[in-house]
Amino acid sequence: MQIEPHLVPGIILSDVVIREAGSNKLSLIGCFQRFHFHGFPARTGQWFATVGLTGIRDATSFNVTARIEVTESAHVVSSTSAFVEVKGVESIQPDIIFDVPLPFNGVEFGNKGRYTVVVLVDTEEVGRRPLEVVLLESAPKI
Repeated sequence: MQIEPHLVPGIILSDVVIREAGSNKLSLIGCFQRFHFHGFPARTGQWFATVGLTGIRDATSFNVTARIEVTESAHVVSSTSAFVEVKGVESIQPDIIFDVPLPFNGVEFGNKGRYTVVVLVDTEEVGRRPLEVVLLESAPKI
């Protein structure tokens, strides 16, 4: 089986997100693809899932939710959400792109394995990405 390259959904994981005053630009610090722990159960500190959203129609506000699910069972381990509101418009233009950082804190992983970050706008799923949680092996003692 050969896998074709493709773009991952616009869900970026990072340790820190800074929003610049004035320009409203985001800086994502410490981007990562997986968690490494020395043992389980394991708990994270604060981290962010920043999602890029577009195609919002017929609204001036919307809710964004990110959930961490166990891939095999869809059991929700943790979730976080944000409310986005655009003032002074009758409706959001569908080509506008919103970068929405969603904070997680104290997520507990019971086991190593494959998890999934699932993103919803209001109640509709709009994207997902894998999140691997691995056991960090100790270096052999010499």
